[in-house]
Amino acid sequence: MTELYESRPLECFQWGQELRREHWRNVQSAREQGKLVVDGYVLFPVALCAGLGEVVSFGTDVYAANVANNAQFSIKALETVEARGYARDTCGYFRNDVGSMFMDEYLFGGPYPKPDFIFTPHDCEARGRWYQVKARHLGLPMFVVEVPLADPGTRTQARLEYLVAQFQEGIRWMERVTGREYDDERLIQATNITLKSQKLWGEICLLNGAIPAPMNVRSKASIMAVPLMRRHESVAVEFLTALRDEMKYRVENKIAAVASERARVLTDQMPPWYAISGVKYTEMFYGAVWVGMWTYARLLGLFRVTLDDRLEPGLTPDEKGQPLRTREDALKALAEVVLGSLVDMYNTQGKIDDLLRFARAWHCDGVILHFNRSCPGEAVGLSEAKMALKEAGLAVGSYESSAQDPREGGLTEMVESFERIMAVMGLEKL
Repeated sequence: MTELYESRPLECFQWGQELRREHWRNVQSAREQGKLVVDGYVLFPVALCAGLGEVVSFGTDVYAANVANNAQFSIKALETVEARGYARDTCGYFRNDVGSMFMDEYLFGGPYPKPDFIFTPHDCEARGRWYQVKARHLGLPMFVVEVPLADPGTRTQARLEYLVAQFQEGIRWMERVTGREYDDERLIQATNITLKSQKLWGEICLLNGAIPAPMNVRSKASIMAVPLMRRHESVAVEFLTALRDEMKYRVENKIAAVASERARVLTDQMPPWYAISGVKYTEMFYGAVWVGMWTYARLLGLFRVTLDDRLEPGLTPDEKGQPLRTREDALKALAEVVLGSLVDMYNTQGKIDDLLRFARAWHCDGVILHFNRSCPGEAVGLSEAKMALKEAGLAVGSYESSAQDPREGGLTEMVESFERIMAVMGLEKL
């Protein structure tokens, strides 16, 4: 292997891993600590629930990904849920999570944790039904927020007001089902922390535009549990600040994630969780570094688009000169985050435009698109995106898998797909 750059592991990596492990312990021990466990889509702002006191986000999307990463446990969970009549073409995250619930087995040991309530959006074809199954099985109260899907920019103010009205209704519902009085100051504090965390993640993602890339997708996937599940906690800001500063140091000193970097690729979403080690193949044998994932950059980061169509880190309310002072201020800020991230995922032209922006920001030579049979929603517009990215001069390849089902494909099939993509990029083995 030809080493072109100095390379060493991220110093923050072990801290991030411990914060991730601590989270899964907190899910189990929350009641002993006097905290509430909230279930629901992990990318929906848990800061909305923070007015009730200290809350832990179960993060069952991330939990399902951890299950999928453990093939033996995952297959058992998938077969359990399918034995109850759920089809194999339903959401892979749903089947891994709910299968674990039906088995009453927690991946990290002990029985499946029972949350206090469910607070989730219905923003895709599976989400609301997923948590309806859980609410019924576990006997949980459930509140669903309807996310108004539409082209970005379409009746934005009406959609914003519609979301805020539902958030207000959700707060009254949470007070009723928990018997707790809602504290607006806690909401404002958690919202400020959330937005600061997301701005830091945006900065971290854009720093990966440096050559060589200071971090690759595998490292990012291992530590992004912190901004995913704990972004409303002050520890997330502490960790992400340290990671951002380390990234700056690595950029200034040309410390690479992969010493042999000679090409850079962007992927639209995660490779199969059960075969994520397969991304090492292109890095080890071709020097083609996976510099970023569009979905988890866009969904977790705070960004703004400049007049010349470039990406910059977004601004927090304080940076805009609009500090959060009231419940309404905080709810509007959180609604803007939801409308600025989740909705664009289902708009083909918005997806194409954003993929091109990130490809430019990360100085990518190629794009690897993942047609995920376990989540048809994520594949919306990918065929059109493939053509548009090629027209923009990028080498583009794609592969198909069921990202959350170890029974459908594996490392061999994935590596064969990557070999073809490397050929499209004109790369030969090192």
